Amino acid sequence: MAHSYEYKHANTQYSCRSHKHLCIEASSPSHAVALLALTIALMVVGAWISVPLGPVPFTLQTFALMLALMILPLRLSVAATACYLLLGAIGLPVFASMHGGLGIYFGPTGGFIWGFFLGMVIAGALCYALENVVHNFVVTRAIAGVVFSLVVHVCGLMQFMAVMHADIVKALMVTTVPFAVVDVLKIVVAVIVASAVVRALRHRAA
Repeated sequence: MAHSYEYKHANTQYSCRSHKHLCIEASSPSHAVALLALTIALMVVGAWISVPLGPVPFTLQTFALMLALMILPLRLSVAATACYLLLGAIGLPVFASMHGGLGIYFGPTGGFIWGFFLGMVIAGALCYALENVVHNFVVTRAIAGVVFSLVVHVCGLMQFMAVMHADIVKALMVTTVPFAVVDVLKIVVAVIVASAVVRALRHRAA
């Protein structure tokens, strides 16, 4: 039988459904805003850590997004992603290399940007569904991370091909192949960090 517990500390409520699944819930609207702000800040900082690798730079942006996916409930992770993308759309320098503006959405790498939102929705919903079947935090989060990364890369690949009039082989060599190993490492580290957060909250709730 699944058990549940609830722990409140410093005005933030941590709730867990069963001993395998945990998400951070806000106990009030103001606390939800604080969680959203913190998550968006992590996304921005992750995007600013950028290493140029051709048209598509390497950043820690997707790592921050995956952490939100693995730790926050679906509605908060999706809301944080939507707010982050909105800030970029209105021109704030929240994207890689401190860029911003609506024009990025229509450029060769714009598919990655809107792919963040689509990936968060799909992977988040899958993670939520898997929790009722696969009672293992690491497995569900790892699967969600893989699905998120795949969705983002498919969206990025499609737009790069359309904007640059590139064939799929060339597009893959630019948008996906250079990042394959790094993305796997991001997923692994994100799962490790998310698991550490879970263990810490369980310890404090015990």
